[in-house]
Amino acid sequence: MKKTFLLLLALLIILTITILLLQTDWTEPSRRSLDGFFRTRTKIAVLEINGPIYNSQQYIDELEELVENPWVAGVILRLNCPGGAVASSQELFSTVKKYREKKPIITSIENVGTSGAYYVALASDKIYANPGSVTGSIGVIMEFYNTADLWDKIGISFRVIKSGDYKDIGSPVREMTPEEQELLQTSTDNVYKQFLDVVKQERGEILLRNMPSDTENTDLDEYVYQIADGRVYTGQQAYNLGLVDELGGLYDAADYLQAKLDLPEKHDFVRPRRKRFPFLGFMTEISQVLELHSHSGAKILYMCPVSR
Repeated sequence: MKKTFLLLLALLIILTITILLLQTDWTEPSRRSLDGFFRTRTKIAVLEINGPIYNSQQYIDELEELVENPWVAGVILRLNCPGGAVASSQELFSTVKKYREKKPIITSIENVGTSGAYYVALASDKIYANPGSVTGSIGVIMEFYNTADLWDKIGISFRVIKSGDYKDIGSPVREMTPEEQELLQTSTDNVYKQFLDVVKQERGEILLRNMPSDTENTDLDEYVYQIADGRVYTGQQAYNLGLVDELGGLYDAADYLQAKLDLPEKHDFVRPRRKRFPFLGFMTEISQVLELHSHSGAKILYMCPVSR
C-alpha cells in the first residue's frame, strides 16, 4: 500500500513538472533560469466596466480577486462607461487607489469614459484613451421629474405629511421652491468641489505642464474650474490638456505593462470569473436604472447625459 502511494505521488510530481515545462516559453530570457521557471505574476488582468456605475460592489470584489491572484502582475481597467452614482464612483476610486499600492493599475478608455468613470480612472497609475474616445464631462448633475400639471389635468391631488420643511424635497408632484433649489444647488456644488479636488490631486502637475501658453497667469484652481465645466472631450483633446496620459487602446496599455514589468511578449489576459446569466444581468441593470431615476429621493450623479 505504501509503495503504491509513493508511486502515485512520484507520477503526480512528474506530470506536474511536465505540464509546467510544456507551458514555459524557454525562448524568453527570464524563463531560462530556475528562478524564471517558478516565476509567478506573468499575466495581465482586464477588468471591464461597461455601462453606468450604479453599484460598485461587483467591481470592487472582482478587482480584489484579480489583485490577489498570484499570477497577475498588473490590471487594466477597460472603460465603456458614462459615469454613475456619486458614492459608487467614489467607492470604486478609493478601491483602485488602495490596490494600486500592491500592483500597477492602469486605465484604457475604449469608447466612453466620462464623469464618474473618469473619476475612477483618476485613481489609476496611467490613463490611455483612443483618439476618438469620449471622456471628460467633469461635473455633477441632479435630475427631477415634475408631473404636477399632469395630475391636475386628471383631477388627482396629493397630501403630504412631513416632519420638516424639506423632507419631500424634489417631489415630482409639486413645483420646487426657490429655497429648495438653492439648497440642492449647495449640495451639488459641494460634490462638484470633491470632484475638482481629486482632479487637482491626481492630475494637477500634468495639467500645469500642458496648460496653453495664453493661460500662463491662471492658477491651478482657476484652470481646472475652466476645463471641468461638464464639457466632453475626445481622447485627442483630453491628451492635449493632460487629462489622459497616452493615446492608444487595450494592447497599447498592455504593451506598457509588459515593458514596465518585464512580462512575456505575448499578452496573457486574465479576466474575473463572472456568472453568465445574461437575462438576470439585464433585469438587474434595468431595475437599477429605474431605481436611480425614480422619484423616490434626490439622486446626485457623476453622469454624462450625452453618453447615456
